[in-house]
Amino acid sequence: MERSQIFRKAIIKFGIFNIYVVLFFIFAIGMMPKLLNYDAYFVASKSMEPTIKKGSLIMIEPIKFEDIKVNDIICFDNGKKDGCFTHRVVAIVEEKRAFVTKGDYNDINDPALSYYTHVKGKVKYDVPVLGYISMIMSSKIGLALVIVLFVIWVSTEMEFFRLRQTRPKDKK
Repeated sequence: MERSQIFRKAIIKFGIFNIYVVLFFIFAIGMMPKLLNYDAYFVASKSMEPTIKKGSLIMIEPIKFEDIKVNDIICFDNGKKDGCFTHRVVAIVEEKRAFVTKGDYNDINDPALSYYTHVKGKVKYDVPVLGYISMIMSSKIGLALVIVLFVIWVSTEMEFFRLRQTRPKDKK
């Protein structure tokens, strides 16, 4: 086998390996929170910096009202918009089953109470940067990327198979 064919074969093997790694990483990001029984959200603002960075992937777990304490970081919706706000509990209003919340980066408390009925859970983990990947993967661009990677993977597998079929048999 000549050098160019060996080099080409090595490049194809390297490409296939990298595609496997990328596909595994994409799968792991998407599945890991569910396997650990958490919901995952993308942090879209700097309101919790420096504690939680913009672009982080946060994993939250459901929590009972009585288990939420001052200084816990919770995710809640405002009842109007899909998504999740992530702020720290600064006070608990027991009689209303609500919380006064504030982003660590913000100077003042949030203007409205966060009612327990809107709490999605307590932040358990945050992973910087993974939120960007999660956001991309849940978009049309992310779907297109997965399809393109799959097509590249299939075509390199076919090329690798073709190279194996066309190589001369070893003489004994």
